[in-house]
Amino acid sequence: MKNLLFPGWASFRKFYEKELIEEFIYDDFSYESSEEVNVIAWSMGTLKALEYIKNHKINKLILLAPTSNFTKTTSKELVDNMIEGIKANKIETLNNFYRLNFSKNSDYLSFLGSYENEIIGMNEEELVRGLEFLRDKTVLDYNFENVKEVYVITGKRDKVINSDNTKECISTGKHIEFNMGHNFVYGNKVLYDLVRSILSD
Repeated sequence: MKNLLFPGWASFRKFYEKELIEEFIYDDFSYESSEEVNVIAWSMGTLKALEYIKNHKINKLILLAPTSNFTKTTSKELVDNMIEGIKANKIETLNNFYRLNFSKNSDYLSFLGSYENEIIGMNEEELVRGLEFLRDKTVLDYNFENVKEVYVITGKRDKVINSDNTKECISTGKHIEFNMGHNFVYGNKVLYDLVRSILSD
């Protein structure tokens, strides 16, 4: 069965290949299949996933730090400031965002070291488009009628998408929580094994 992955903002394919699963269709909203697919989405990617599941048959849906409305708990002005920050100093703005993602500074520094080249190589225009999408996109009419199983995985210490933002999604499926920040994906062997177990079951 195919796995379709919708990524979070300011992330990259190599991150998911190393930290989550090796084989997947990456960020392809136009992907069509007559068969069921598995969908994995993190953060910003969950906005795309919630739209995608409306018109497709889904076997397993794994939502990591989900939101249906990012600006419910984050001001549009803050997102606009990040857009200006990306245009003025991409690396500084990204580093500030990544720092917010982690509950431990050591994990933040380790992440920067592991993916330095990928971070430097990120396209400024794509980053801006992603922020505009986060600012403007809201999914109000989603449902899980076409989904066999829903898993919602969150970080208890998430400072990017907090519990007030995720509670609607949490009520829809099996909820697993890590005592970590927004990026509970990096270096998380328990999550790594859990995702594989869900997809292979």
